[in-house]
Amino acid sequence: MASNEKLTIELLEQEAKAWHELSATQYDRKICTLLASINVASKSVECIDAVLEFVSAALRRNLPLLSESRACCAEQLLTMISGDNPVTLRPRIQQLFLLAWLQLGTVVRSGPEIVSTSPELPPGVSLPNGSDPDEITDPVMRQRAWAAVDQHKKAIERWSAKQRALRHLNRLATILRAKSGFADDELMQELRVAMLLAPGITPELQSFLEQDL
Repeated sequence: MASNEKLTIELLEQEAKAWHELSATQYDRKICTLLASINVASKSVECIDAVLEFVSAALRRNLPLLSESRACCAEQLLTMISGDNPVTLRPRIQQLFLLAWLQLGTVVRSGPEIVSTSPELPPGVSLPNGSDPDEITDPVMRQRAWAAVDQHKKAIERWSAKQRALRHLNRLATILRAKSGFADDELMQELRVAMLLAPGITPELQSFLEQDL
């Protein structure tokens, strides 16, 4: 028990430190690095429980563009979702996996379908779109142009996050289908039904998950 508590505290401290000291992108990468350093498959039940606490803490962080850490958490959970792990742990593992899945789906839904290659300049500006706003002599128009640049940058970030989240969802679904019990295990079927309710699910992914239901 003492070693379990020590591992849990260490992991939670590292997660909290990363959250408070790093940017969102750096935090995303840090969580993935920490998870990759833990070989859950060869660890004890106590270690798995500590990892679940760590994953739970990471998934409670609420930033709209986090995707890499959520995908890493979900993939780590998939390594524990079946096999020799105690049956009593499965509901919690599946619950956390579903949370990560829903968060990735939310990233997909919130991202734009398309984004222009360059920001549009305000009406009345004779320069072509994509021009340096500093070339605009009118200070009001120049300020509006810089605001458009900022909005365009944010749109690209949301679009890029959406594409990453889509790739993660498809990869996770493929891994899940390869798991034993995917087609006939009752808990697995319930999990798949819940996954289908996530926002951002594409028709292709929906069809993939519905197979054998």
